[in-house]
Amino acid sequence: ATTDEFIAVMEHVSGMDLQGFCKQWLYQAGHPQLQIKEKKKGNELEVTVVQKQEALFHFPLEVLLKGKNGTTQKEKITISEKETTITLSADFKIEGLEVDPDVKLLFERLE
Repeated sequence: ATTDEFIAVMEHVSGMDLQGFCKQWLYQAGHPQLQIKEKKKGNELEVTVVQKQEALFHFPLEVLLKGKNGTTQKEKITISEKETTITLSADFKIEGLEVDPDVKLLFERLE
């Protein structure tokens, strides 16, 4: 089977349009290279994600907000621009952030 035939079967089975996904993950070279900055403000955390690679990707990025005593809250950020900034809030004081805690995304984190 050809790649186009495979994509057609996957679209039929899933009921989803996979053209955008295939364009960026199959036909476009590279992967997301992300610089992630965070600013803690008590129960809020400002997260800035900058795509450093040439061609932009569009994807959901999961993050895990961490508090004391194992308290956590999972959030999803939609990344579609060169730079995305969002303020996340929790019912607890945010002590840290874990990016892609379930390892769902192929990306490189840059400092």
